[in-house]
Amino acid sequence: MSSDRHNVHYLFCHTILPGLAFGSGVQWDVFSAAFFGRDGPQVLSNLWNSMCGKFPELLTTADDFKREIRPVTDDWKAVVVTPPPALEGAEAHHIGVLIQLDPKRIAELSSNEKPIDDRSLAGAGILRYLCLERHVTLPSMTMIGEWLRPGERRNLGFGPSGSDLSPEAMFDVLAALVGGTGKPADEALPDLDLYQEGEVPPELLDLEAELEEAVADGRSNDEFECRSVLAQTYLHLTQPNRATVHCEALVELLTRLEGPYSERTMIWRGFLGRALTEGRRELKAIEVLSELLVDRDRLLGPEHRKTLTTRGHLARAMAFGGKISEGILAGEQLLTDRVRLFGDLDHSTLDTIGHLARFHYLAGNYETAVELTEEQLDKRRRVFRKRDPIIKQTRYNLDVYRSLANRAEDPLGDHRRRVETMADEMGSDHPHTLIARDELAYQLLFAGATDEAVAVLRALLNDRTRVLGSAEPATVATSVQYGTALRQSGQAVHSVRHLKNLIASVPTDATSPSPEHLDIRVELFQSLVETGELEEAVTELKLLGMDMAHLEPTHPLRRWVEEQIDALE
Repeated sequence: MSSDRHNVHYLFCHTILPGLAFGSGVQWDVFSAAFFGRDGPQVLSNLWNSMCGKFPELLTTADDFKREIRPVTDDWKAVVVTPPPALEGAEAHHIGVLIQLDPKRIAELSSNEKPIDDRSLAGAGILRYLCLERHVTLPSMTMIGEWLRPGERRNLGFGPSGSDLSPEAMFDVLAALVGGTGKPADEALPDLDLYQEGEVPPELLDLEAELEEAVADGRSNDEFECRSVLAQTYLHLTQPNRATVHCEALVELLTRLEGPYSERTMIWRGFLGRALTEGRRELKAIEVLSELLVDRDRLLGPEHRKTLTTRGHLARAMAFGGKISEGILAGEQLLTDRVRLFGDLDHSTLDTIGHLARFHYLAGNYETAVELTEEQLDKRRRVFRKRDPIIKQTRYNLDVYRSLANRAEDPLGDHRRRVETMADEMGSDHPHTLIARDELAYQLLFAGATDEAVAVLRALLNDRTRVLGSAEPATVATSVQYGTALRQSGQAVHSVRHLKNLIASVPTDATSPSPEHLDIRVELFQSLVETGELEEAVTELKLLGMDMAHLEPTHPLRRWVEEQIDALE
């Protein structure tokens, strides 16, 4: 009996309804009647009962199905359907559907003038179908699954509210996917769009179109030229996720044409490692760069500049990926070798000093970061012209580290002036200007000017989401800092809701969660404590502990979590 009931429940939520949602015209009509029609619960009951011919004890009525429809943005509606109670793992407690209110588009997709097999919303971008389930191996947690088309599901990770199996939790998930709110308007701040791709600069649109034509026509040389420009430009614009797509395609193309050890192939293997690192996919970056280093060392020798460059990229991937001590050690060994081979004023030597300063910053060694950057600035002044942009950038890095070490005279004034200058010289959307605005917000929080910090971060988050997209690491980092500012300004409830939406909408590597993903959980824990939700805070702390497996034992975050556990106990 239990097995029969489980099969019906699972088939209904995971096969029948997704098949109707993304099916042809007639199937879509049935789905639409069930989820949006006046008699929706009865239609759902009829569909369920159609599978129960041999099991009359499993028959339902319309009262066994609950349905609620809410607008979550101006043009997206969310529907949550609660089927008969889920009693076993992997059964859906709630079904959530998002539909974009675009009647013209829906009419085009389901028009009788189209062949019946083409009348489907699958892949159209205006319908999303999800289920909220209890995790099979961690029954105290929930899981979110999304169907892309019949039979094709992807897991979106843990539910944002821990063990919450309420319809409200499903609404929160749906709202987060489109940057809306599942709450009544009087309970919520206006939400930010957490599901955007970001802008493609106008000058690259023609190149993207040219690339599509080259790929379609099989013109390998033209594909290489287009992707090379696009990958490097996206890296420069701090859009590493887009750059990674082109780097991966270039490595595949060149490996096929020239083999894995040609110079061009190895150059782009290095670019791929860099893009993965900047896109916070450090585990994959370490794998790519370690393999490249073996090949560089074998083919060129351990002291060749390109071999040393690969060592530098690998050190950055390790440090940013949570292996900070290993990154510092690798950076120090690289610095020793570069000084011995090229001297202490070589450009690559000076770059290595800067990278070491960054690694010590990650470890919380701000005084060491200041000392290294002072050394770097002194030596760069002896090598570069006074007005060279690299001198200005190094001075800015030094200002940041000095402020963290409490050694700046007027850090807030310095950062305000820098933002104004960079906006005038480079434009408000330039990557360096956005970074300067981010540092200003940090200084505002440090100085206790929380209301101004909230305003600055909200504007910055809107701009970074528009320019870079919601999933880029810089945007996610700003979104986390915005949650911090909300909490510190006395809006912990809004901080919790914002961060739950964020963690539900930002993808990360399950085996090596990004630093930003860990930061979200840290801030969510602190906001939950401040709102008095201690049980949920403990759950969040446990999840954070599970996500830290890839961090080295001496990582600062491990010590912090241990301190929080002691405090809670």
